[in-house]
Amino acid sequence: MIVCALAWYAFLLAFAHMPDPASGRIALLLAGVAQALSLVPMSVLLLHSAGERYRGRVMGVRTLAIYGVPPGLLAAGFLINRIGFAATVSIYCLVGGGLTLLIALRWREALWPIHAPANARQTT
Repeated sequence: MIVCALAWYAFLLAFAHMPDPASGRIALLLAGVAQALSLVPMSVLLLHSAGERYRGRVMGVRTLAIYGVPPGLLAAGFLINRIGFAATVSIYCLVGGGLTLLIALRWREALWPIHAPANARQTT
């Protein structure tokens, strides 16, 4: 999930600097795939870790994250007008990627618990 989120930002960063529409379409397609591979596991993990009684509440709170989109879009419009599209996307991708890395480092134990079945050490 974290790796795909970082790939999502990397592909968006590449998209912002593509010289022609054909290569831009490929970068945007790869960004969309990386987004799906990041957000779907996140939703599954949220639903799996929340108790059955709280799943609706957890998804409701997750939906509230959308409220941050309009201010970000307004700021992006202002920045695009001032510094250009590529620079604005670069700033957004670098900040997003940096915050994703910070999340991964800060909550490493919660994201990659050593006692989880998928992380069990195999002895042969």
